[in-house]
Amino acid sequence: MCDSDESPIEVSDDEPRMDDDSSTGEEDLHAWAMKEWHERQARRRSVCMFCPRKLRGIEPMLKHFIQIHNINMLSVRYQLKMDDYGWIQLVNFTRKTCTTAGEIIKFVKNKEKPWADADFYRPTLKDDLLLQWEPDELAIKAMKEDEALNTHMSPLEQLQERMRTTEERARLAEEALYRAMSDLKQIRTQSAVMLLGEEAVSGKPAAEAVVEDIDSEAEEDPAEEGDTDPYFLSYANVNIHREMLQDTVRTEAYRDFMMSNPDIFKDKVVLDVGCGTGILSIFAAKAGAAKVYAVDRSSIAYQAMAIVKENKLDHVIEVMRGRVEDIKLTREVDVIISEWMGYFLLYEAMFDSVISARDKLLHQDGYVFPGKVIMKLVGLDDKSFRSKLDFWDDVYGFSMSTMKNSEVLEADVVQCDGESICTTSCAFKEFDTERAKVHDLEFQSTFGFDALRDTTMTAIAGYFDTEFALERDLKQVKFSCSPAAPPTHWKQSVFVMNEPWEVKTGWRIEGDIEICRQKHYHRALHVQIRMKLYERRTCVKSQAQDYVIQ
Repeated sequence: MCDSDESPIEVSDDEPRMDDDSSTGEEDLHAWAMKEWHERQARRRSVCMFCPRKLRGIEPMLKHFIQIHNINMLSVRYQLKMDDYGWIQLVNFTRKTCTTAGEIIKFVKNKEKPWADADFYRPTLKDDLLLQWEPDELAIKAMKEDEALNTHMSPLEQLQERMRTTEERARLAEEALYRAMSDLKQIRTQSAVMLLGEEAVSGKPAAEAVVEDIDSEAEEDPAEEGDTDPYFLSYANVNIHREMLQDTVRTEAYRDFMMSNPDIFKDKVVLDVGCGTGILSIFAAKAGAAKVYAVDRSSIAYQAMAIVKENKLDHVIEVMRGRVEDIKLTREVDVIISEWMGYFLLYEAMFDSVISARDKLLHQDGYVFPGKVIMKLVGLDDKSFRSKLDFWDDVYGFSMSTMKNSEVLEADVVQCDGESICTTSCAFKEFDTERAKVHDLEFQSTFGFDALRDTTMTAIAGYFDTEFALERDLKQVKFSCSPAAPPTHWKQSVFVMNEPWEVKTGWRIEGDIEICRQKHYHRALHVQIRMKLYERRTCVKSQAQDYVIQ
């Protein structure tokens, strides 16, 4: 989506046209497309990482870093051998923690990486230009070394550093070329199929899977958004997929359900929505599926293609990069599988895509797995959550209590200690994945739970439970993200109370919770919790608080 102050894109008469069998025409088209993309990026404005100034285009931004803040971020990238994902973490860390350029320089000199945390894959600033630039192209330009990072190296050390930098530039350029060639190959194939038909291109029957034409009046180019949207960029990161695959509770639950119910998958057509590395598609193939369509909008789809081929399953699994909303098949699928759940279940809004695929592509007698998810709340008495707020009461002898509101506002995503559970748990919302609608995902619901001991309740933890089977004749597999259950990568979303409550065994907490999407970023959540504390039937306290999960 273009910023509001961008100029509209004009299509000129000199737009390149491809002649039949003309490689020169293809090169011209690719060059024109790259030029158009760079011109669009150059018209965009974004705020500096270190000050409020807004600049138009990435190169002016990098020059601004050098001239005003005395730091060359390209040199930072080289010195830390940083890939695209490390850069995403660094930018989000700097914006979220208000880190200065001087502090970044110190981190580089000490070879420290405080941004190397999965939390910093989430964009801090919507449509952040610094997360959408191509460092590979700038890397091959002869940019001056940053004096702020110069440690007075000897001539030999400087020569070694230049050699290392040159090698790094070459590596980045090779990666950029590989990605460009892969994308260009896919574009050529899809264009030929749409223009001539697959039978004319390959001599085979018409394709079962094609990409729908995009409405010329659409606000965004979906292919381009997939390459620049920070959400999809983050899912191109290898570390995210490692974390999910190492979550044995999650991964083994999917595997065990599919292997325990082979009749559901044997000789069936399966759609994997948001396939990532393709592990669920592989499980489905091993369970006997005749055909598996694995769809992901992130560039991780290219890795999934290689993984499928490496495991000799490319005759069963077809990986497609793109939005599942833009995919149509000539036959319906029998089963949809997806690991769509986000923090507090609904963060990331991926359930929308599953619902779209279900309504458009699933046979009327088909299945969606997991079949049911249940959102729950439980009270906590962990004092560490309160100590984070109390910190602001005395900061080097000064009161900064106004910061408490900001700290409470953003829910923490952490793994809580099961010993800190101080109330019964309460299910407040349940979704049947075969029937849920998009409008169901914003709602208000009531909850209630009882204190288990005399203590001080400091927070409420939100989590979800998952059940795969809805029908009794299927072998059930379940897992929970409760603090009392084995840890998962979803952890819990913790809502710190603005005022702790002294509770006694048997006292009742009742309230309502409202969940809706943030207007400026639909993948993030706004949560409002209103609750009352009852001693027997008498209300003794009440409070209300708004939170965000972003």
